Amino acid sequence: MDLASHPLVSTMHRLAEINQFFNLPVREPEEDGWIEATDLFLGDDQRLPNLVMTYATALNHPWFAVLPGDPVADHPDSEGVAGKADLYGRLEEWMVDSNLTPVIDALHRAAGASIKVSQNAVANSCTQAYHWLYSASKDPAPIVREASTFFDERDSPVYGQVSMEVFEHLGKQGFFSRRRGCCLAWRTGRAHGYCSNCILIPRHQQDQQFRDLLERGG
Repeated sequence: MDLASHPLVSTMHRLAEINQFFNLPVREPEEDGWIEATDLFLGDDQRLPNLVMTYATALNHPWFAVLPGDPVADHPDSEGVAGKADLYGRLEEWMVDSNLTPVIDALHRAAGASIKVSQNAVANSCTQAYHWLYSASKDPAPIVREASTFFDERDSPVYGQVSMEVFEHLGKQGFFSRRRGCCLAWRTGRAHGYCSNCILIPRHQQDQQFRDLLERGG
């Protein structure tokens, strides 16, 4: 596999300039040291913290979906879809069904938190991708639309857990989330107290923390 010229791999390398979390390495399936992602969530929950801290996340094969007419539609790792509705359907299958749902179930079991609390924690993690993409995009309007579509999907396990909005301060704009549920992180004695978007913080206090983030370039 020629990873240097692979469309998905090269895109992830560019996204790494936004945040390193977007830059997943690719490893050949036959290489030693692989642990199935489902083993992290469907196996022994007590192993989860150690596995996450010890092993780097990677892709075993860079598959990707494309719309008709895409310049890389003939790539052997691409999967063609008929239109945007089908493309979003593939996103739901790959991201929601195969990733978010197992994570939510694992948090529910391992942390002893309710399903709603686990859904809220996962939903808020998803908002970070939209936050960073908005700040780096030359045309952020589609990012806002896609975030609304993603979090307002009624059949999704993250439906109704967060809202996202464009916030402006001193001529700068950021795309921030507000929780609609509690993740209970404040009960763990975390050093920074409540999250900047915690449902337990009054809206005006959330706004001030958003202003502080924009002033710091966050």
